[in-house]
Amino acid sequence: MAVAPRSDHTHVLLVRGINVGGHAKVPMAHLRRIATAADALEASTILNSGNVLFRVDRQAGPQADADAWDIAYRVQSALESELGLTVTVIPASRAELATALALHGRLGFAGGEDRLTHLALLAEPAGPEQAEALETLDAGEDRCAVSGRFVWLRYANASHSSKLSLDRIERTLGTRATARNLLTVRRLAAVA
Repeated sequence: MAVAPRSDHTHVLLVRGINVGGHAKVPMAHLRRIATAADALEASTILNSGNVLFRVDRQAGPQADADAWDIAYRVQSALESELGLTVTVIPASRAELATALALHGRLGFAGGEDRLTHLALLAEPAGPEQAEALETLDAGEDRCAVSGRFVWLRYANASHSSKLSLDRIERTLGTRATARNLLTVRRLAAVA
């Protein structure tokens, strides 16, 4: 049975690499069950690509975000122990999604096709040297901008053929990442 996405959630979990191209299949009902077992309150999913909306049992702020990270670690561990999947799970608060979208609106390369614009959310904020290394990488017509835990990417043609791949982002910035296209980020923010 499909569950309507929450509209009162405080956070979202972004699970990297599930249900993409027929790989790492995880039914959304199972993902909701795992998230609920990890103490995500009123967990619901949106789209079929590993987006879990949920609430934490605290007011917004640093402790609520710490609780979201605890939930993310437990979901990541459960996906590995129950399904044998080694995936990255990164939480974002409603405020972070709003900040990311506001940042996107100020970028010189904003606009164009939404499906060719992606937000990579990092597990740790990028340091200035790493951010500069990524932003100055010769990626042809593809562009990126790094700010804290956010990397906005603008692809000229497609993400899968770009030098600005998630693997390259992780190696250059020294942290784990997962990405969603602008359409998905806007949809997640709209229900936020």
